[in-house]
Amino acid sequence: MIARPPFTVAVAGATDGADAGMQVKYTSTPSGGTGPFSYLWDDNTTGATDFRTYSSPGSVRAYVTVTDLGSSGGSGGSSTTASSYSNYVTVIGSTTTAVSAPTAVYGQAVTLTATVSPNSPATGSPTGSVTFEDGGVTIGSGTLSGGTATASVTLPAGTHAITAVYGGATYWNGSSGNTSETITPAPLTIAATSQTQTYGFGGTSAALGTTGFTTAGLLGSDSVSGVTLSTNAPTSTSGNYTAGAYTLTPSAASGSGLSNYTITYTTGSLTVARKSAPITGVSADDKVYDGTTAATLDTDDASVSGAVSGDAVAVAGGSGTFATANVGTGITVTATGFGLSGADAANYTLSGQPSGLSADITPATLDITADDQEITYGDDVPDLTYEVDGLVGDDSVSGAPATTATSTSNAGDYAITQGTLTASSNYTLTFTAGTLTIDTAELEIVADDQEMTYGDPVPGLTYEAYGLVNGDAVSGTPTTTAASTSNVGDYSIDQGTLTASSNYDVEYIPGTLTIDPATC
Repeated sequence: MIARPPFTVAVAGATDGADAGMQVKYTSTPSGGTGPFSYLWDDNTTGATDFRTYSSPGSVRAYVTVTDLGSSGGSGGSSTTASSYSNYVTVIGSTTTAVSAPTAVYGQAVTLTATVSPNSPATGSPTGSVTFEDGGVTIGSGTLSGGTATASVTLPAGTHAITAVYGGATYWNGSSGNTSETITPAPLTIAATSQTQTYGFGGTSAALGTTGFTTAGLLGSDSVSGVTLSTNAPTSTSGNYTAGAYTLTPSAASGSGLSNYTITYTTGSLTVARKSAPITGVSADDKVYDGTTAATLDTDDASVSGAVSGDAVAVAGGSGTFATANVGTGITVTATGFGLSGADAANYTLSGQPSGLSADITPATLDITADDQEITYGDDVPDLTYEVDGLVGDDSVSGAPATTATSTSNAGDYAITQGTLTASSNYTLTFTAGTLTIDTAELEIVADDQEMTYGDPVPGLTYEAYGLVNGDAVSGTPTTTAASTSNVGDYSIDQGTLTASSNYDVEYIPGTLTIDPATC
C-alpha cells in the first residue's frame, strides 16, 4: 500500500446578504493532498460549501470532515481525513420605529420612544442604545430594554422632525426611524407695572421706560429683558403727558426664549400727578394810609417757578392784605387768591401763595383850616371852628384851636392857632391858621339938653353914654358957645373933649342949651 501525502483544511464563513436573518456561507478549502475530496458537515451537508441561516445573533461554528479520496500510482490505500471549524459573528439587521409622543406644552417633559426590532425572520431583542435627534442635533438618548428605548426631553415650541438613531451593537446592524413632535407655546402673561409720575417727566414711550412690568409663566432660564410701554395720555403744549389717570399698555417684549410662549399683555395704570410750582416775582406796593388793610400787589414780573419750558401757563388773580391798616414800615402783606391760567395750567398745582411780602404804609395828608371869626369888642370869644380835609373813614381829630383874644381884648386881629388840635399818627397834619377879628364897639354919647335964664351962669353940661363895656369910661367934657351974657336963644351943646378908647366907634349926639329971657 502506498501512503497518501498529508493535507489540511481551512474553513471560512461570510455573510450572504444585507438583511437580518441572512445566510452565512461556509467554504471548506483543502490544502495539500491529491484529491478528489469528500466533505461532510456537522449539519450533514455535503460539498465544499455549506449555507446556513440563523435567527439569533451570536458567534457560530461550522465543522467539516474532509476525506482525500485520491490514490497514488493507481493503487488504492486508506483515505486520509482532516477536519476544521470556523468561528463567525452573525450580524442581524434591525428596524427602528420612532413613536411620537402626544402634543405637549412648552416646558413639559416629552418622552420620546423608539422601538428597535430584528428584521424577519430573525427574532430576539436588539441591545445597545438609541440616540434621538432634532434636525441633526442630539437631544437625548435611551438604552434599549426589550427592544424599546426612551428619553425624556424638553423641546422649544414648534413642530420638530425627530430621528431615532440606533447605532447597532454586537451582532446587530444599526437603523433609524423618523417621527414628528409638536410643542405648543406656553402661556405667558406680561403685566405693566402701574406708574405714578410727576408732570414734566416726558411725553414719549421712552419716558415710560422698558422695565416696568411683571411676568407670570416664564420657565427655566427664559427671561423678558424689556417691553415697549405706551399710554393713551394726551400731551401738553410742551409735549409732556398731561396730568391725570391713564392706561399703561405693554407690548413688543424682548428677551430670551420668548418664541416658546403665547404672550398675553395686561395693562396697568399711569398716574401723572400735577407738578407743584410756586409763584415768584410778586411784590407788594407801598401805599398812603387809607384806613384799610387792602394791599396792591405788583405782578408784572410774576411767573410760575419750575414751569416746563414751552408750556402755556401764567399767574392769574391774587390780592394782598396788610397785617395792619396803620402807618408803618415793613408791614407783612399776605397774598391770597392766586391761581394759574393758560392751556397747560391744569398740569400744575400751586405749592402755596406768594410769601415773604412786605410794604410800607405812609401817613396820609390831613389839612385843617381854622375858620375866620369876627366879634365886637366886649363880646365873648365864640367857639373856634375849622374845616378838615383828608380824614379817612370814621377817623376824627381831637382837641380845639386856640386864640389869645378874650372878651376884654382890644379891637384888632388875633390869630386862631392849632391849639390842641391833633390827629393819629396815620396822618401828616397841616394846619392853616385863621383870624379872629375884634371890631370896635358902637358908643353913643348923647348930650343932655340944658335950659337957663339970660344972665345965669352956664350950667354943667351932662351927657349919657350908651355902649360902654368892661368898665370903660368916657373922658372929657362937652362944650357950648353960650355964656351967661349970651343972648336969649338956643345954643348947641357940642362934643367938646369927650372921647373913649380906640375900642369904640363913638357917635355923638349934640344937645341944646336954651337961654330964656330974664324976668324984670
